[in-house]
Amino acid sequence: MSQPNMAAKDGMAGFASIGLKPGDLLPPMPGAEIPTASAAGDGRTALVFASLHCLDCIDLLPHLAAAARGMPEYTLALFTTGDETDNREMQRYFGWAFPVYSMAQGEMGRRYAISALPCAILTDERGRLAASGAVHDAAELLALRASVRLKGGDSDGMRMSDGDVF
Repeated sequence: MSQPNMAAKDGMAGFASIGLKPGDLLPPMPGAEIPTASAAGDGRTALVFASLHCLDCIDLLPHLAAAARGMPEYTLALFTTGDETDNREMQRYFGWAFPVYSMAQGEMGRRYAISALPCAILTDERGRLAASGAVHDAAELLALRASVRLKGGDSDGMRMSDGDVF
């Protein structure tokens, strides 16, 4: 049985990297207190998944702080295959203000049906999948965010924001 290419760089911002569909409610994340849909309905999240054994993933890491600044309406969280020590060191080195969690690559696949890394999942205010895809730098993550407003809204399983998100 062949292994999925976890370092695929297809340049597509879409749903190719994960098996969830737009509008699907994300499964809970064990051990991670990630702000998702709040009572006020303003809990959009950007979940980024990366392996520390993947060159494309490692190349993405320096771009995450800029991406987080460029999309302040989202709470960014990073999931890596590193252990807690690795994650703390990266957080300190890059000066990340967002949380970094450990998750085995197999768990990423089982829980979120992720088949390629690095990738990101964006949720809407209700904690439902709004967009997902392979991301390799801040520009691709910001383009993924922009795709949320460009898709068909409720017809694609997403509710469009009532306000300007840019």
